[in-house]
Amino acid sequence: MRQYLLSLCVLAGCSTLAHAQPVEPGTTRLAFEVWNGSSWGNATSLFPGARIEYRITVSYTGTQNVHGLASGRYQPTFSNIDNDGASRDANAPFRNGGVSGNASGGVLNVWEGPQSDPLASYGRVGFAATAMNSSSLNILTEHRHGGGSPQAGAPAGSWLRLAGSSVTNWPLATLNAAQATGTNLNNIARGIPLTQTPAINAASGAINTFYIAGTQNLVVFRGALILSDSIDLRIITLSNAEGSALRVGGLNNADDTRYFDWHTSVVGGSLRSSVVVSEAIIGIIPSPSTASLAMMAAGVFATRRRRSRRDLIRSKVAQFV
Repeated sequence: MRQYLLSLCVLAGCSTLAHAQPVEPGTTRLAFEVWNGSSWGNATSLFPGARIEYRITVSYTGTQNVHGLASGRYQPTFSNIDNDGASRDANAPFRNGGVSGNASGGVLNVWEGPQSDPLASYGRVGFAATAMNSSSLNILTEHRHGGGSPQAGAPAGSWLRLAGSSVTNWPLATLNAAQATGTNLNNIARGIPLTQTPAINAASGAINTFYIAGTQNLVVFRGALILSDSIDLRIITLSNAEGSALRVGGLNNADDTRYFDWHTSVVGGSLRSSVVVSEAIIGIIPSPSTASLAMMAAGVFATRRRRSRRDLIRSKVAQFV
């Protein structure tokens, strides 16, 4: 069996099992989607006090032959949040109090990810052979920034951000060598993890029973946002904190290249890919009379964000060309 697997590895072109390849620019898509009542999409509108189901998917968009997701980190963010009203915007409860991992039953089953029906609790979907952490340092936690809560390094405004309980500060967008300290690197490592070993252990031939195959639209997180009763006209953007992806450079290392990692064969290998974020928006409509205004604002907002995101992506790709 072992000889067979090694032969398979050679045929699959996975001679780099122990060494990561250079980062392939912009070929992992981290997408945020909201349920609009009939399908998953990138925009919807709701009234105050409503509940909205959302999910996060990961896809490989490059041309290399990859066999499954290996690892990654991210920290979902929600803008224009009501953080100081009589009722506040909040995520629905996390499974197992935010402690995730197969051993503790803290992750959602794969079948719970794609569906749109409300769940009793939320959090990571699958990819759970490695626990997030059962310690108090990395329990999945909702962090508030602004609007009555400490800004803690967040951009101007009022936000929610999901990460481990110890990541109280918004991660820095970039890290130079001097900023690549243990604390700042932990703020990345203790984000929401994606980790899975290869489908097959090359040494023993054992099959990884937790392995989730596929490279397209992998649902990695399910959540629900419960809106406050605020009657302010606003648009909430679901995105990812810049600077929360895994970093090539280690302690005091200047290489700030960010990536998700993909297996290049059923027995391992590594293809690092930089991340492009696809955002979603929720328009909060105070009353039916303002519905058209909210949708108009959401359309303009989405167009502006697409333009700025396009320019940002171009600048990021240029760094690797």
